[in-house]
Amino acid sequence: MKSSQPGIFKFAHLSDPHLTSLQHISWTTLLNKRIMGYISWKTHRRAEHRREVLDLLVDSLRHQDLDHIVITGDLTHLGLPEEFTEARLWLDSLKNIAEPTVIPGNHETYISTSYESTLKEWEPYFRSDDVTSKSDRSPSPKNFPSLRIRGPVVFIGLSTASPTLPFLATGTLDSEQLRQIETCLSLETLQPYFKVLLIHHPPLPHLVSWRKRLTNASQLQAVLNRHPVDLILHGHTHKSSLAYLNTPDQAIPVVGVPSASANGSRPGYESQYCLFSLNNTGKTFELSASLYSYFQEKEQFTFSRTLPINI
Repeated sequence: MKSSQPGIFKFAHLSDPHLTSLQHISWTTLLNKRIMGYISWKTHRRAEHRREVLDLLVDSLRHQDLDHIVITGDLTHLGLPEEFTEARLWLDSLKNIAEPTVIPGNHETYISTSYESTLKEWEPYFRSDDVTSKSDRSPSPKNFPSLRIRGPVVFIGLSTASPTLPFLATGTLDSEQLRQIETCLSLETLQPYFKVLLIHHPPLPHLVSWRKRLTNASQLQAVLNRHPVDLILHGHTHKSSLAYLNTPDQAIPVVGVPSASANGSRPGYESQYCLFSLNNTGKTFELSASLYSYFQEKEQFTFSRTLPINI
Protein backbone atom coordinates (compact mmCIF):
# COMPACT_ATOMS: atom_id res chain seq x y z
CA MET A 1 0.00 0.00 0.00
CA LYS A 2 1.50 3.36 -1.01
CA SER A 3 0.68 7.03 -0.58
CA SER A 4 2.33 10.14 -1.96
CA GLN A 5 2.64 11.91 1.41
CA PRO A 6 5.12 10.15 3.74
CA GLY A 7 5.06 11.15 7.40
CA ILE A 8 3.07 10.81 10.62
CA PHE A 9 -0.70 11.36 10.69
CA LYS A 10 -2.35 11.47 14.13
CA PHE A 11 -6.05 11.11 14.76
CA ALA A 12 -8.19 10.55 17.84
CA HIS A 13 -11.28 8.36 18.11
CA LEU A 14 -14.03 9.08 20.62
CA SER A 15 -17.66 8.08 20.77
CA ASP A 16 -21.02 8.33 22.53
CA PRO A 17 -20.48 11.68 24.25
CA HIS A 18 -24.21 12.13 24.97
CA LEU A 19 -23.35 15.75 25.49
CA THR A 20 -26.73 17.46 25.32
CA SER A 21 -28.44 18.86 28.40
CA LEU A 22 -32.15 18.17 27.69
CA GLN A 23 -33.06 21.43 29.39
CA HIS A 24 -36.36 23.19 28.67
CA ILE A 25 -37.75 20.43 26.44
CA SER A 26 -41.47 20.24 25.84
CA TRP A 27 -43.41 17.22 27.10
CA THR A 28 -45.17 17.05 23.76
CA THR A 29 -41.90 15.93 22.15
CA LEU A 30 -41.82 12.90 24.49
CA LEU A 31 -45.16 11.36 23.51
CA ASN A 32 -43.45 8.46 21.69
CA LYS A 33 -40.43 6.18 22.24
CA ARG A 34 -38.46 9.21 23.47
CA ILE A 35 -40.25 9.01 26.83
CA MET A 36 -38.27 5.83 27.59
CA GLY A 37 -34.98 7.57 26.79
CA TYR A 38 -35.96 10.58 28.87
CA ILE A 39 -36.76 8.39 31.89
CA SER A 40 -33.41 6.64 31.43
CA TRP A 41 -31.66 10.00 31.33
CA LYS A 42 -33.47 11.27 34.43
CA THR A 43 -32.89 8.11 36.48
CA HIS A 44 -29.24 7.32 35.73
CA ARG A 45 -27.72 8.60 32.48
CA ARG A 46 -27.74 12.20 33.71
CA ALA A 47 -25.48 11.17 36.61
CA GLU A 48 -23.24 8.95 34.49
CA HIS A 49 -22.68 11.18 31.45
CA ARG A 50 -21.11 14.41 32.62
CA ARG A 51 -20.23 17.42 30.50
CA GLU A 52 -17.29 18.24 32.75
CA VAL A 53 -15.73 14.85 31.89
CA LEU A 54 -16.20 15.51 28.18
CA ASP A 55 -14.62 18.95 28.61
CA LEU A 56 -11.59 17.36 30.27
CA LEU A 57 -11.30 14.92 27.37
CA VAL A 58 -11.35 17.78 24.88
CA ASP A 59 -8.70 19.58 26.92
CA SER A 60 -6.53 16.45 26.74
CA LEU A 61 -6.94 16.37 22.95
CA ARG A 62 -5.50 19.89 22.78
CA HIS A 63 -2.11 18.50 23.83
CA GLN A 64 -1.95 15.69 21.26
CA ASP A 65 -0.98 17.65 18.12
CA LEU A 66 -3.78 16.03 16.16
CA ASP A 67 -4.46 16.04 12.44
CA HIS A 68 -8.04 14.79 12.77
CA ILE A 69 -10.77 13.71 15.22
CA VAL A 70 -13.46 11.08 14.56
CA ILE A 71 -16.67 10.68 16.59
CA THR A 72 -18.66 7.50 16.02
CA GLY A 73 -22.14 8.61 17.00
CA ASP A 74 -24.55 9.19 19.89
CA LEU A 75 -23.85 12.86 20.44
CA THR A 76 -27.48 13.29 21.56
CA HIS A 77 -29.78 11.53 24.00
CA LEU A 78 -33.15 11.64 22.25
CA GLY A 79 -32.40 12.90 18.74
CA LEU A 80 -34.32 16.15 19.26
CA PRO A 81 -33.67 18.99 16.76
CA GLU A 82 -32.42 21.27 19.55
CA GLU A 83 -29.94 18.57 20.57
CA PHE A 84 -28.50 18.53 17.04
CA THR A 85 -28.02 22.29 17.25
CA GLU A 86 -26.28 22.02 20.62
CA ALA A 87 -24.03 19.25 19.32
CA ARG A 88 -23.22 21.29 16.19
CA LEU A 89 -21.87 24.09 18.38
CA TRP A 90 -19.66 21.56 20.15
CA LEU A 91 -18.41 20.18 16.83
CA ASP A 92 -17.62 23.72 15.71
CA SER A 93 -15.52 24.22 18.84
CA LEU A 94 -13.39 21.14 18.07
CA LYS A 95 -12.06 22.83 14.94
CA ASN A 96 -9.70 24.77 17.23
CA ILE A 97 -7.95 21.43 17.86
CA ALA A 98 -8.42 19.53 14.60
CA GLU A 99 -11.12 19.01 12.02
CA PRO A 100 -13.72 16.47 13.18
CA THR A 101 -15.58 13.82 11.21
CA VAL A 102 -18.84 12.52 12.68
CA ILE A 103 -21.35 9.76 11.96
CA PRO A 104 -24.76 9.26 13.64
CA GLY A 105 -25.68 6.65 16.24
CA ASN A 106 -28.94 5.06 17.31
CA HIS A 107 -29.69 7.90 19.76
CA GLU A 108 -29.81 10.26 16.79
CA THR A 109 -32.81 8.34 15.41
CA TYR A 110 -34.97 7.44 18.40
CA ILE A 111 -37.92 8.02 16.09
CA SER A 112 -38.28 8.87 12.42
CA THR A 113 -37.35 12.53 11.96
CA SER A 114 -36.75 15.03 9.19
CA TYR A 115 -33.17 15.12 7.88
CA GLU A 116 -33.50 18.87 7.44
CA SER A 117 -34.24 19.41 11.14
CA THR A 118 -31.66 17.00 12.51
CA LEU A 119 -28.62 15.50 10.73
CA LYS A 120 -28.32 18.35 8.25
CA GLU A 121 -26.88 20.40 11.15
CA TRP A 122 -23.80 18.16 11.11
CA GLU A 123 -23.39 17.95 7.34
CA PRO A 124 -20.11 19.93 7.23
CA TYR A 125 -18.60 17.18 9.38
CA PHE A 126 -19.57 14.19 7.27
CA ARG A 127 -19.90 15.70 3.79
CA SER A 128 -17.98 13.64 1.23
CA ASP A 129 -15.07 14.88 -0.78
CA ASP A 130 -15.54 14.93 -4.53
CA VAL A 131 -13.44 11.83 -5.21
CA THR A 132 -15.39 10.54 -8.17
CA SER A 133 -17.83 11.69 -10.78
CA LYS A 134 -21.59 11.79 -10.26
CA SER A 135 -21.99 8.96 -12.77
CA ASP A 136 -19.78 6.73 -10.60
CA ARG A 137 -21.40 7.49 -7.28
CA SER A 138 -24.76 9.07 -6.65
CA PRO A 139 -25.35 10.36 -3.10
CA SER A 140 -27.62 8.34 -0.81
CA PRO A 141 -30.61 10.08 0.78
CA LYS A 142 -28.67 10.86 3.95
CA ASN A 143 -25.22 11.28 2.42
CA PHE A 144 -23.81 7.96 3.60
CA PRO A 145 -21.46 6.37 3.01
CA SER A 146 -19.32 9.46 3.27
CA LEU A 147 -15.76 9.61 1.95
CA ARG A 148 -13.30 12.09 3.45
CA ILE A 149 -9.63 12.00 2.47
CA ARG A 150 -7.31 13.55 5.02
CA GLY A 151 -3.57 13.11 4.51
CA PRO A 152 -2.86 9.42 3.85
CA VAL A 153 -6.24 8.32 5.27
CA VAL A 154 -9.67 7.95 3.73
CA PHE A 155 -12.37 7.99 6.42
CA ILE A 156 -15.43 6.05 5.25
CA GLY A 157 -18.45 6.97 7.34
CA LEU A 158 -21.50 4.73 7.57
CA SER A 159 -24.91 5.31 9.12
CA THR A 160 -26.48 2.41 10.99
CA ALA A 161 -28.96 4.77 12.64
CA SER A 162 -32.57 3.70 12.15
CA PRO A 163 -35.72 4.03 14.30
CA THR A 164 -36.50 0.96 16.40
CA LEU A 165 -39.21 -0.30 18.72
CA PRO A 166 -39.01 0.45 22.48
CA PHE A 167 -36.26 -1.44 24.35
CA LEU A 168 -34.33 -2.05 21.12
CA ALA A 169 -31.15 -0.23 20.07
CA THR A 170 -30.31 -2.13 16.92
CA GLY A 171 -28.74 -0.66 13.82
CA THR A 172 -29.15 -1.44 10.14
CA LEU A 173 -27.38 -0.62 6.90
CA ASP A 174 -30.02 -0.19 4.21
CA SER A 175 -29.58 -1.99 0.89
CA GLU A 176 -28.68 1.18 -1.01
CA GLN A 177 -25.94 2.05 1.47
CA LEU A 178 -24.55 -1.49 1.29
CA ARG A 179 -24.45 -1.22 -2.50
CA GLN A 180 -22.65 2.10 -2.35
CA ILE A 181 -20.15 0.86 0.25
CA GLU A 182 -19.05 -1.78 -2.24
CA THR A 183 -18.87 0.81 -5.01
CA CYS A 184 -16.80 3.16 -2.87
CA LEU A 185 -14.36 0.54 -1.65
CA SER A 186 -13.70 -0.59 -5.22
CA LEU A 187 -12.77 2.91 -6.42
CA GLU A 188 -9.27 2.92 -7.87
CA THR A 189 -8.64 6.43 -6.51
CA LEU A 190 -8.93 5.15 -2.93
CA GLN A 191 -6.54 2.22 -3.18
CA PRO A 192 -3.33 4.11 -2.19
CA TYR A 193 -4.92 5.33 1.05
CA PHE A 194 -5.21 3.81 4.51
CA LYS A 195 -8.92 3.00 4.73
CA VAL A 196 -10.68 3.60 8.07
CA LEU A 197 -14.32 2.52 8.33
CA LEU A 198 -16.44 4.46 10.85
CA ILE A 199 -19.59 2.75 12.13
CA HIS A 200 -21.62 3.19 15.30
CA HIS A 201 -22.76 -0.41 15.86
CA PRO A 202 -19.91 -2.94 16.05
CA PRO A 203 -19.76 -5.22 12.99
CA LEU A 204 -18.99 -8.29 15.13
CA PRO A 205 -22.07 -9.84 16.80
CA HIS A 206 -20.26 -11.08 19.91
CA LEU A 207 -19.33 -7.55 20.99
CA VAL A 208 -22.88 -6.54 21.86
CA SER A 209 -26.18 -8.01 23.05
CA TRP A 210 -28.88 -9.15 20.64
CA ARG A 211 -31.10 -6.12 21.25
CA LYS A 212 -28.22 -3.76 20.41
CA ARG A 213 -26.78 -5.60 17.43
CA LEU A 214 -26.14 -4.60 13.83
CA THR A 215 -28.97 -6.54 12.20
CA ASN A 216 -27.19 -7.18 8.91
CA ALA A 217 -23.60 -7.51 10.05
CA SER A 218 -23.19 -10.56 7.83
CA GLN A 219 -24.00 -8.48 4.74
CA LEU A 220 -21.38 -5.90 5.68
CA GLN A 221 -18.84 -8.66 6.27
CA ALA A 222 -19.59 -10.06 2.82
CA VAL A 223 -18.70 -6.67 1.31
CA LEU A 224 -15.52 -6.45 3.40
CA ASN A 225 -14.55 -9.97 2.36
CA ARG A 226 -14.40 -8.67 -1.21
CA HIS A 227 -13.05 -5.19 -0.40
CA PRO A 228 -11.30 -5.13 2.99
CA VAL A 229 -10.47 -1.93 4.84
CA ASP A 230 -7.48 -1.40 7.13
CA LEU A 231 -9.22 -0.40 10.36
CA ILE A 232 -12.79 -0.30 11.73
CA LEU A 233 -13.77 2.12 14.52
CA HIS A 234 -17.08 1.89 16.38
CA GLY A 235 -18.92 3.03 19.50
CA HIS A 236 -22.24 1.90 21.02
CA THR A 237 -20.93 -0.65 23.55
CA HIS A 238 -19.61 1.98 26.00
CA LYS A 239 -16.62 -0.31 26.54
CA SER A 240 -13.05 -0.45 25.30
CA SER A 241 -12.39 -3.35 22.95
CA LEU A 242 -10.01 -4.67 20.32
CA ALA A 243 -11.17 -7.50 18.08
CA TYR A 244 -10.56 -8.64 14.51
CA LEU A 245 -12.87 -9.20 11.57
CA ASN A 246 -11.39 -12.00 9.49
CA THR A 247 -11.51 -11.71 5.71
CA PRO A 248 -9.84 -13.94 3.09
CA ASP A 249 -7.06 -11.37 2.64
CA GLN A 250 -6.48 -10.03 6.16
CA ALA A 251 -7.72 -9.68 9.72
CA ILE A 252 -9.16 -6.18 10.12
CA PRO A 253 -8.67 -4.57 13.55
CA VAL A 254 -12.01 -3.50 15.09
CA VAL A 255 -11.62 -0.91 17.86
CA GLY A 256 -14.35 0.33 20.19
CA VAL A 257 -14.17 3.01 22.87
CA PRO A 258 -16.40 3.83 25.88
CA SER A 259 -18.62 6.87 26.20
CA ALA A 260 -16.55 10.05 26.03
CA SER A 261 -18.52 11.56 28.93
CA ALA A 262 -18.71 8.57 31.34
CA ASN A 263 -17.55 9.59 34.80
CA GLY A 264 -16.41 6.15 35.92
CA SER A 265 -19.32 5.41 38.23
CA ARG A 266 -19.44 1.99 36.56
CA PRO A 267 -16.02 0.28 36.82
CA GLY A 268 -14.64 -0.54 33.38
CA TYR A 269 -16.87 1.97 31.61
CA GLU A 270 -14.97 5.18 32.36
CA SER A 271 -14.40 7.66 29.55
CA GLN A 272 -11.56 6.94 27.14
CA TYR A 273 -10.34 8.00 23.76
CA CYS A 274 -7.94 6.24 21.43
CA LEU A 275 -5.01 8.08 19.87
CA PHE A 276 -3.81 6.61 16.57
CA SER A 277 -0.46 7.42 15.01
CA LEU A 278 -0.13 6.34 11.39
CA ASN A 279 3.37 6.31 9.97
CA ASN A 280 3.36 6.43 6.18
CA THR A 281 6.80 5.39 5.02
CA GLY A 282 5.87 5.84 1.37
CA LYS A 283 5.91 2.06 0.93
CA THR A 284 3.90 0.75 3.89
CA PHE A 285 1.71 1.99 6.75
CA GLU A 286 2.61 1.42 10.39
CA LEU A 287 -0.11 2.01 12.98
CA SER A 288 0.15 2.46 16.74
CA ALA A 289 -2.74 3.04 19.14
CA SER A 290 -2.78 4.42 22.69
CA LEU A 291 -5.69 4.64 25.12
CA TYR A 292 -6.15 7.70 27.33
CA SER A 293 -8.52 7.19 30.27
CA TYR A 294 -10.38 9.42 32.68
CA PHE A 295 -9.17 9.05 36.28
CA GLN A 296 -11.87 10.34 38.58
CA GLU A 297 -9.62 10.82 41.57
CA LYS A 298 -7.25 12.99 39.52
CA GLU A 299 -9.99 14.63 37.43
CA GLN A 300 -7.87 14.28 34.32
CA PHE A 301 -7.14 12.07 31.32
CA THR A 302 -3.90 10.11 31.40
CA PHE A 303 -2.27 7.55 29.14
CA SER A 304 -3.44 4.13 30.31
CA ARG A 305 -2.14 1.54 27.87
CA THR A 306 -1.06 0.74 24.34
CA LEU A 307 -3.39 -1.34 22.19
CA PRO A 308 -1.51 -4.31 20.68
CA ILE A 309 -2.94 -3.64 17.24
CA ASN A 310 -1.80 -5.56 14.16
CA ILE A 311 -2.30 -4.42 10.57
